[in-house]
Amino acid sequence: MSVEDTTLDIITSKEPEGGKFRAMVIKSDGYGSRKTRSVLFSDVGTTVVEALELLHAKTAEALNHHILTNGFAPVRESRSKPRDWEDDGSEMSASSSGSDSDDSDATSVSNLSDDGGPPAQKTRKSSKKHRSSSRTRVRSPIRPPGPTGRMGVPPMPGMRPPPVIRPGPPVMPGTSVPPPGLRGNPPPGYPWRPRPPQGFRVPQLVEVPVPSGPPGAPGMRSARDVKIGITWAGRRQQMMVRQVPTRRNITTAALRYFNLNRDAFGAPKEVPASSCNVCVLKELVLPKAPLLGEERYDMTAYHMDDLSEICDSVVGASKKIPLFEVTIQGLPGSQECSDGDW
Repeated sequence: MSVEDTTLDIITSKEPEGGKFRAMVIKSDGYGSRKTRSVLFSDVGTTVVEALELLHAKTAEALNHHILTNGFAPVRESRSKPRDWEDDGSEMSASSSGSDSDDSDATSVSNLSDDGGPPAQKTRKSSKKHRSSSRTRVRSPIRPPGPTGRMGVPPMPGMRPPPVIRPGPPVMPGTSVPPPGLRGNPPPGYPWRPRPPQGFRVPQLVEVPVPSGPPGAPGMRSARDVKIGITWAGRRQQMMVRQVPTRRNITTAALRYFNLNRDAFGAPKEVPASSCNVCVLKELVLPKAPLLGEERYDMTAYHMDDLSEICDSVVGASKKIPLFEVTIQGLPGSQECSDGDW
């Protein structure tokens, strides 16, 4: 959902103290010497795979929040400074106002003298501004027709052409137009812009909202409260989180809780660099209606990632919270590992 000229890179680093790995999403904007980089997301894990999984969970939650808020539209980037190849509105407005004032000055001194001689010319001095060589200020070649309108100078080779200025709407019947003898630069106080007739309204652009799909549509799943029972070496802890009920979200949240609360399970705080913890989704406990107990399902043979529909079938009727039972298993000496249930 990033803008068109933005580049995203994923890198990993290892901290010298503690031996933890950090995964980061680096955002790059601009080109060449103007290129800037910043950290967009980051997360820390005891192994490279764990750091990448935690980073993926964080970016997935941020993307889901963006889709719920703005749909699939790209991220809007507010820029206080325009790029080289784009139109600088403030500069063009200053150029336009400066050219209008210059034309008015030229008109005031270009009238014929008393003896009918040639018009006097007024010399003007332009102050030089310190601008970079890559930014060249180009005046718009379009001028009102008339004897005082200056012709546009063609751009030099290699220079970007100025932005195209679209003409205004056609003159409506009944509008005031300057007389033929006063075209070009009218005297001060003359209504230059044509006045629309009474009852005429200028059409406005209306932003059409993006229609949102039903709650169960793909990409529009909502977060809910779920309970996770975590078991390691015969010891069990239970936690509650609010997130989209998917297999990867459940196992990632359980593994994060285990790594941050190892003393609650009696596990050593220092993890060997060669070990790898695997989180396996074992069982799903769905509460039934009041006084009817609960239903337990073995999830080892169920490989779908989305568990929202299963939760909706029970949560909507009993108004209770589903429970996911997971097991943390250690695989010492493994070079690569996954969440164990794909």
